[in-house]
Amino acid sequence: MKMRSMFVIVCSTLFLVGPALAQRPYNPFPPYELNIHAGGLFPDEGDSHGLLGTRFMLHKSSGWGFGGNFDWVPISDDETRFDEDVDVNTFLYSFEVDYTFRSNNPLRFFAGAGLGAASTRIDDAPDEVDDLQTDFLLPLAIGLKWFNRMDNPSWAIRLDVRDNIIWLERLNGDTDPENNWEISAGFSILFGE
Repeated sequence: MKMRSMFVIVCSTLFLVGPALAQRPYNPFPPYELNIHAGGLFPDEGDSHGLLGTRFMLHKSSGWGFGGNFDWVPISDDETRFDEDVDVNTFLYSFEVDYTFRSNNPLRFFAGAGLGAASTRIDDAPDEVDDLQTDFLLPLAIGLKWFNRMDNPSWAIRLDVRDNIIWLERLNGDTDPENNWEISAGFSILFGE
């Protein structure tokens, strides 16, 4: 009886303490990440464009994280193919889920996906063109994060490669998915307990 009780106590202790110890290697960094980034957007059709953006992520100890992403893509006058001067801006915004893989060094690989929208705003648009068009966005991402230290880092460098799949509505009413590759790098501030 005593042996059985001791076995139950040892197993219960391992059951309760084991997951807490196992989670530490997955998330040795604070739970909140605020990222500022810049890069390029490379559509399947058309010219490449610069972009600026920000992300806010909440990371769990299991390696999973979720949050939001916002990118601004300004398009210059000579790339719009309009006869007159117009300002064209595209905004990509999405809710995302990612998974950061465990590592024994400050460099970590991650992968993620999300759902969102791509809105293109045309200021001073010709009469036959809508001044705002919003389409469905499916971002797929892989990347690397390099943390300034293993235990309790305060900042990180983040590199993302994304395929921002946008279901564009054509003038004839058809909706087709279009790949918009994004390569961006940025600086992340890490905080929280």
